[in-house]
Amino acid sequence: MPIGSPYFWSDLSIIGHRTLVFGGSGLFLCQNHLLTNLYMQLQALSPAIHTESSDKTRLEIEHLDSLMCEYRELTERPGTAHQLGPDALALAKSLGLPPVLTYEALILMNPLDTAPRTFLTDEVGRRDEIAFYRIHFEIERMLYPSIRMLIDTLSHVRPNSESFAPIGQALNESLQETKRKMGEMFRTLGVDSFARMRPYFMADPGRTDAEGRTYPGPSGASSAAFPTIDLLLGISSNESPDKDAIRPISPWRGYVTVADLNEARDLARSGRTVASVFTDSGSRALAASIAMTLSQFRQIHAMTAKRYVPELVDGGVGTGGVASPLHYLQGLTQRTKHAAENLASSGTQ
Repeated sequence: MPIGSPYFWSDLSIIGHRTLVFGGSGLFLCQNHLLTNLYMQLQALSPAIHTESSDKTRLEIEHLDSLMCEYRELTERPGTAHQLGPDALALAKSLGLPPVLTYEALILMNPLDTAPRTFLTDEVGRRDEIAFYRIHFEIERMLYPSIRMLIDTLSHVRPNSESFAPIGQALNESLQETKRKMGEMFRTLGVDSFARMRPYFMADPGRTDAEGRTYPGPSGASSAAFPTIDLLLGISSNESPDKDAIRPISPWRGYVTVADLNEARDLARSGRTVASVFTDSGSRALAASIAMTLSQFRQIHAMTAKRYVPELVDGGVGTGGVASPLHYLQGLTQRTKHAAENLASSGTQ
């Protein structure tokens, strides 16, 4: 059965069976596709579960499949009593992942190059949904190397401007490409396709974490990359209150995780930011350029949100639970621009 059809098959060779993942005509077999021996197999992988392995990747994809099935049913058949089975919940817990659909799962676990998982099943909608996920995937992947190197540099006992220059230039170039990617999405993503996929992101299975907090829905607000950059540059970061709910997944893949964010937060608290450590004019000018590129990216992001979700102009709630997300993005853009201007002016003194 072809991937592009309303139904497609997912091969879970780890336990030797094939599972119908989800369909578009009301047939939902998701509830039974995670069996008890899947959890037993997961236990057999421990403690190596946190290392790179094809088995772990298959389990992560199975985790994504079960959640997408649930969110599809919650969206298309509201009021149904469908819930994840105990094996699916046990799988999420053993993988160290929340039992809800997240940005990380849709963007980073989704096998976009081999068998992309989508909610939309028509050709145009599926194409647009895959492109939407892929642009976010590429942004996350591009930003990681320079962010990680900048964290390491600021962690040194005596960081110097010579070490910052190549890393800062690489980060600026990555942000320029990120800005281009966001512009590409603004020009090419179908408004109708996004309007049809967004309700799936808004589905709420009604689960809370150990502290009784509601999990945020899948949203770019859950990306750890951009608040990490804010902290490293010394920009005042107005993070979402749900930011601590981000769960780090597979750090070996090379994406910024909450662990990197926490390192950056510790550096900022100890006064080790680009703005405070690298005070020479060249470093300040480079930092200002990075911050200005970041503000331009955020401006395009805000324009994109306004185009694809026009109801956010009057407030609303984002898929990640942020109230008035368009106003939030616009305010963040202005704060980042002001930080860039301050860095530029201090570098000329």
